[in-house]
This record gives sequence, C-alpha cells and structure tokens, in this order.
Amino acid sequence: MTPRFFDAHGHPNFVAYKEDRDEVIKRALDSGVWLTAVGTQKDTSSDAVKLAEKYEEGVYAIIGLHPIHTGKSFHDEKELGEGGVEFTSRGEEFDFDYYKKLAKSNKVVAIGECGLDYFRMQIQDSRFKNEDEYIKNQEEAFKKQIELAIEVGKPLMLHLRNGSGRSAYSDTFSILNPYYQKHNNSRLRGDLHFFAGTFEETKPFLDIGFNFSFSWVGTF
Repeated sequence: MTPRFFDAHGHPNFVAYKEDRDEVIKRALDSGVWLTAVGTQKDTSSDAVKLAEKYEEGVYAIIGLHPIHTGKSFHDEKELGEGGVEFTSRGEEFDFDYYKKLAKSNKVVAIGECGLDYFRMQIQDSRFKNEDEYIKNQEEAFKKQIELAIEVGKPLMLHLRNGSGRSAYSDTFSILNPYYQKHNNSRLRGDLHFFAGTFEETKPFLDIGFNFSFSWVGTF
C-alpha cells in the first residue's frame, strides 16, 4: 500500500494509548496514514520496536534517549493529560550496546529522539551541580547516539528546544558538524522534529541536507 501521509513522529507506544492503541493505529492505516512509534528511553524504545514488528507495513520504530531523560527531573503531571500521574525522568545513561541491538530490527528507521533540551531545567539530580553540568551530560548522550546512527546507517530524529537564554539549535549544529565533515557528508542525515527555530538557526542544517518537521508548537 502507498500511504497518503506519513506521520514522522508519534508515540503510540506510550502508556497514554494503552486502552485504544490498536484502534488508533488501525484507524490511521485505514485512512492511508503510515506512522512511527518514537522511543524516549530504554523501555519506550523497546516497546516501539515490539509495536512496529506487529505490523507488516505502515508502522515503524525510532529508538533512542530523549535529552530530558538523561537527568532526574520533575515534570508537570498535566503532561499526561487529565487523570494522568506525576512523571519523573529517572536519569538514564545511554547504553550503546542495548540500543544497537534494538537498531538491528528492519522496522527501526531512525535513532532518537535525541538532541538538546534547554526548556525544562528543573534539575533534581545530585550528579549535577549546575545547568552547565546537566547540559554537558545531554551532550555526551547525544554524541553517542550520533555515533550509533552512523554505525548502523540510519538517520537521526532530533529533539531541540531553546531555553535559559541558550540556542539548542546552534549548540546541536556545533556538535553535529564535525561528524558530518569527518564522514564526507554521506553518513549523517536527520530530521529536526517540531522545529521552532529562527532562520539563522535553520540555515546551517539546510546546508548539510537535514529535514524539518513542524507541529502545533509553531502556534505559540
């Protein structure tokens, strides 16, 4: 089947879909919409692969460690909607071998979502004395995921969000570009998920052939 649309970034593997996951996916496929299940840490990445492998076509997995999950931090309970529970990021370290094993599935189409998130800096992790140390930890996890993407030959799904007077876009490009140059411009591709940057932040990524996707965050 040829899809009418492709949803490049979704989370049907999340607990929010536990009651109607199959119904939601069936409705999408019947409407000609193919989709991805994007992981954010070990368990949701594993669930994404298991979900994608249930379907012969039309459902695909993206696996990786979200930047906010690299440190322990509190998040608004409303993030899960009415009746949701409080959600705490447990501070996962990127396990290269674990994710490399998941990436062997032919239903895995990208590594991520990964990158830098400066929007939520409510750090409750004793490992970090300040924001700079927390961001450095995000950067190290991101670099490992770039290396994984290059090794397994799959693009990156980037999560970038500005905050605290910092540009996640500029900092991310500074990290990406040396890898891009080292591999002769051929082994590193990616998509900037829910892009909300400026033109100046856009151009460097355009120049190296990265893609952009836009969502409702553009409304505010």
